[in-house]
Amino acid sequence: MTTLGEGAPVLLEALAEFNAAAGAMNLAERRVAARALRLPWNEGGPEMRATRDVILTGDIPARRYEPSTLRPDTPTLVYFHGGGWVMLDIDTHDRLARELADAAGMPALSLDWPLAPESMFPATVDTCVKAVRELHAPHGIVLGGDSAGANIAVAVALALLDAGGPGPRVAALLLSYGAWDCELTRPSHDLFGDAPFQLTREKMATFWEIYCPDPEARRSA
Repeated sequence: MTTLGEGAPVLLEALAEFNAAAGAMNLAERRVAARALRLPWNEGGPEMRATRDVILTGDIPARRYEPSTLRPDTPTLVYFHGGGWVMLDIDTHDRLARELADAAGMPALSLDWPLAPESMFPATVDTCVKAVRELHAPHGIVLGGDSAGANIAVAVALALLDAGGPGPRVAALLLSYGAWDCELTRPSHDLFGDAPFQLTREKMATFWEIYCPDPEARRSA
């Protein structure tokens, strides 16, 4: 069985090749290529006691995971995949969701939230909030995500906090390299925003423009 760490160099090399070719692709082609690149990375990993595909409020497809390591009375991890708000899905993040569920001993629910430009800010967040609010999670939820998914996880958490009322209790956040700031002039962009790094300043600018075209609204995204 290949561990996530062992597969990282191969994945990084493949990502570099993908990025070199991505400039000539339209968004639909890029989605297909990005998905195909990542699917093999999901092979192996922990086996679940049960896995089930479901449809949540707002017609959001999702995947429920029940790990064999399930501990009693644990919150449910609600996970939002990354992908610049414009690509990837629950299949590209299947192993990651299984790894997290297994390591934490908690049930997990991976959301196939609507991508931009078909859905943009704030509609995307509103749709996710409605779905999360209707979840049956008596022991609360942990909102998690990576990259753009981490951004959405925080936006959902803040929206639930501001609105109050019914809904599952947010027990914690589990966030990886989130997109927290739409400004592309921060020191991190100067240090890591150009090749050979994968997520360039230009790529982030494109992602933000697709997800939230209004510069003023973008400050709240």
